[in-house]
Amino acid sequence: MSDKNSEEKIVWTTVKIPRSLHVTIKEMAKEEGIAYHKLLSKALAIYRAQKESVRKRQSSEEIRVRGNTFPRGFYYATKIFLAYGDFRAYLKILEQFSELLEKDKDLYIKAISGLNHVLDQVVRRTKVITVKEKNDIMKIAWGIVEKSQKKYNYGEDLKNLNDKIREVAFRLISLE
Repeated sequence: MSDKNSEEKIVWTTVKIPRSLHVTIKEMAKEEGIAYHKLLSKALAIYRAQKESVRKRQSSEEIRVRGNTFPRGFYYATKIFLAYGDFRAYLKILEQFSELLEKDKDLYIKAISGLNHVLDQVVRRTKVITVKEKNDIMKIAWGIVEKSQKKYNYGEDLKNLNDKIREVAFRLISLE
């Protein structure tokens, strides 16, 4: 008996996806030299394994800081809020004391680097947000910095950034 006869019969269906995703799947399948459905099956298996691995690791870890033990999610949520608070404080200080900018042009970079660093840690260590989500948050933050430098109103962007930071913090808190 051949392997083809012993294989389960495949029942085909359609899934509606955005054209851009279809193009990506097509390119990746061509690179791998496999059919679309096999690429998707492979990708979903990897995703499922990663998700399970992350879930197991997240549920069992706590963070020790100066002799105190904290749930991991609370620890990183606190780090996010502190870094974001620093970012906001830097913005306010630089708006009030523009002469500081004349002395040190890198103050805006200092203002944003702490937030970027903490978001990198969250991406790497908790997997609560993706690199794309982190980059989207940083794009908004850089937009606020640019508008602040030009003395433009950035209130709507700040509201959007507040929402994104809050969402990340809530996801972190819900880890436990």
